[in-house]
Amino acid sequence: MRFSVWFCSAILLAARPAFAVTEADLDKMQSSAAMLGQAIGCKIDVKSASGGVNRWMDEKFPVGSADNDNYGFRFGETLQRAQEYQTSHADADSCAKVKAAFDAFDWPKSP
Repeated sequence: MRFSVWFCSAILLAARPAFAVTEADLDKMQSSAAMLGQAIGCKIDVKSASGGVNRWMDEKFPVGSADNDNYGFRFGETLQRAQEYQTSHADADSCAKVKAAFDAFDWPKSP
């Protein structure tokens, strides 16, 4: 019994990510996805910004981890919804407004 408790505890501790995901990380991830989605909907070049976001995401949510699968899916879903909304709703922000917001956006930075 002691061995099984110790063994299960060791597995759980080993499976924990090295860095805990914070609410600020999740907010930054979601807002970055939404901004990129709107920009893509306006045909704004997002190559530089998306590269930085990808590097940041890989550091916060390591490739192959459950966090990467979960939060990567959420990121993609948010980006897609923002892009679709931008291109198909009359009340979406103008592309000039999106471009100004995109240029002023505080993109996540890798440590």
